[in-house]
Amino acid sequence: MESKKRKGGPKLDERRERGYTVGMKVNDVVFRYAEEIDSTNRWAMAEGDAAAPHGSLFVARRQTAGRGRLERSWQSEGLGLYMTLLLRPEMALRDVPRATMLAAVAICGAARSLGLPAAIKWPNDVVVGGKKLCGILCESRARGMDAAFCVLGTGVNMTQRAEDFPPEFRGHATSVWMETGKRYETGEFIGPYLQEIERWYDGCVAGSDDFYAAYRGMLVTLGREVRVRDSGGEWEGIAADVREDGSLVVISGGETRAVYAGDVSVRGKDGYV
Repeated sequence: MESKKRKGGPKLDERRERGYTVGMKVNDVVFRYAEEIDSTNRWAMAEGDAAAPHGSLFVARRQTAGRGRLERSWQSEGLGLYMTLLLRPEMALRDVPRATMLAAVAICGAARSLGLPAAIKWPNDVVVGGKKLCGILCESRARGMDAAFCVLGTGVNMTQRAEDFPPEFRGHATSVWMETGKRYETGEFIGPYLQEIERWYDGCVAGSDDFYAAYRGMLVTLGREVRVRDSGGEWEGIAADVREDGSLVVISGGETRAVYAGDVSVRGKDGYV
């Protein structure tokens, strides 16, 4: 496995899997690339079980079985950035939902560095102008009551045009190109993303006030009317806050209810956000 350092992030023009190193204070990020893979999350989970180091980044040009939260399929046709970062934080399993927050804050920060007014739609989407730019799926492996490792999977729409999205998604999906008019190299997004991971990693692990404040400050969901679909059906309320465990606090009919990401779908009352 070849290992190098590249400034500004790696370009994804290799025709075979390689290894690169991107220097970070958290850990040197070992970069792994595949032209095509079923899922970068599955790849990262398997490599995590095989003792892949903290800071391994798995990137693919295409995914044949990409997936999102609630087992939804993910469009991975080669026009986006599909990557999964493996981390080995000293973190209890109950705190693992903060990994999704970390990924969302980092993606949002990276998008803003390119001039996009990005925000977070609870729990795991990054949006621009109310349209989805990125989806996030974080998974973990348990070691007793602690996390052995976490994988932060992200799919960023990079060079899609409106017609590249399936008809049912065109009204609420966007891409970096559509928003900026520029065709950025995927490495130009990876670099800022890793910098944001580095910036917020310690705060995420510790559950610091600064980290929660950063997440809440990027969250477009708060203060809005939302529609929640759970096992009991659909109901509406006002999104009031996010708790430290990642749950969304919704006030409905005078009752305060905690909504957990693994169980429900949350959308704006009158649209996607």
